[in-house]
Amino acid sequence: MRIQFRAGVQIVLAVILFWMVIPVRSAQTPLPDMKRANDFYQARDFVNSAAAYGDIVKAQPDNGLAWLRYAASLGQLSRYDEAFAAYEKAITFKAPQMSVDWNEGRTYARMGQKDKAFEYLQSALNAGFSQSNLLKSETDLDSLRGDPRFARLVELADRNARPCDFDPHYREFDFWVGEWDVRPANTASLAGTSVIEKILGSCVILENWTGSAGGSGKSFNVYDSTTQKWEQIWVDASGTLTKYAGGIKDGAMDYFADAIGPQGKPVKLHLQFFKLGPDQVRQFSQFSTDGGANWATGYDFIYTRKKSTP
Repeated sequence: MRIQFRAGVQIVLAVILFWMVIPVRSAQTPLPDMKRANDFYQARDFVNSAAAYGDIVKAQPDNGLAWLRYAASLGQLSRYDEAFAAYEKAITFKAPQMSVDWNEGRTYARMGQKDKAFEYLQSALNAGFSQSNLLKSETDLDSLRGDPRFARLVELADRNARPCDFDPHYREFDFWVGEWDVRPANTASLAGTSVIEKILGSCVILENWTGSAGGSGKSFNVYDSTTQKWEQIWVDASGTLTKYAGGIKDGAMDYFADAIGPQGKPVKLHLQFFKLGPDQVRQFSQFSTDGGANWATGYDFIYTRKKSTP
């Protein structure tokens, strides 16, 4: 009897386990495919993208990006009430506000509500939207192009994309940009050559130095809008690294640095760049071993712009 009882218990447990497994398997049903929805959206197949994103937000109601794309797809299908309700969901679930504003602006433009369209597009640009090419090419915005406000939006997008081109501080050191032969002051012998170029959206001035007797180095020069100072980081082929800071004073770039001298003692460095004309720059270096009480000349170079080859 005890054996039969145990067998019966085992059968009951097996049946319970069987029915417990079924819901677990059903819970593992794959979620709707975000990539598939994105592919529809990028192909501008808004009927299918709306359906695909609709499935996603049902399965993942806290997916802010899916709500945003769902709303934009609905807007393209002129289902405006549903679109704006979905935009609210996108904001609730932390979709980027800039992207929401951009898409709502597009939707209002499609509806012919110009003032609302400009309000939301302006908000997107104030938040950093920088795709001026998209502004120029997006057909949803065709109704806005004749309005003077649209040109201002494009200009602001350009400023967002290339802020250093529009901030005069970043152009203060442009007089050093070019290809140069470098000689000691009052001497005909060539000390080296240097190519000074603007990089990273004109935010950085890059120095490329090559010495005539060997040796090379580079420096990054950038205006720090936080400290409102210019900074230079110089590194040469021997591994020496020096950090300067300063700014424009009386029309010249005026840098200072603290370093360690050859005997391991602290030394102060003073580096100046003077614009002598459109084709000449003077670079004057001094150092002090007594905390700045007295200064000695390190070098005095004249940069002469190389003549362009016809």
